[in-house]
Amino acid sequence: MDFYISIGWKWPLFKYIVYQENINGTWLGTYSSTDFTTEQKYSGEIAIVIRQSFLRIDVKSLTINYINYSFGEAFTHDSKSDSNQLIYLYSQSQFNPADDTIRKGTSELMLHFNVNQKEFFGDFWTNHNSKGNLNLKKVTSKHAKSFLEAKKFVK
Repeated sequence: MDFYISIGWKWPLFKYIVYQENINGTWLGTYSSTDFTTEQKYSGEIAIVIRQSFLRIDVKSLTINYINYSFGEAFTHDSKSDSNQLIYLYSQSQFNPADDTIRKGTSELMLHFNVNQKEFFGDFWTNHNSKGNLNLKKVTSKHAKSFLEAKKFVK
């Protein structure tokens, strides 16, 4: 059982035992958002670093200016629609997600297979009255430690 939880679930043959898509790695793409208080629009590049085991997911989002840490994650498969969805709560503080002065939010992303490349797309909302969307492509199975390192993985 330890073998399956640590490594076996990633093997294509074992997907038929208990389905779990492997989303482990670094994803790079773009975000755009609107602050509804000021009507100001923002856009830029973003990297999402996902550390995944069979039982756990951890998401870190990186931009040139910010790092957000997840503190509640779910990755689900809907067999009726054959779709995968990643939902996570995040905070700019790794230590106190209850502090309202720190930007916190929720992301809801759908996994899409485009030819041989995995893509995530979806929406996010923050406690600072903003809403936006993300479009990401998997660039490597390695885990970037910074936004600039994530950009180096693009071929």
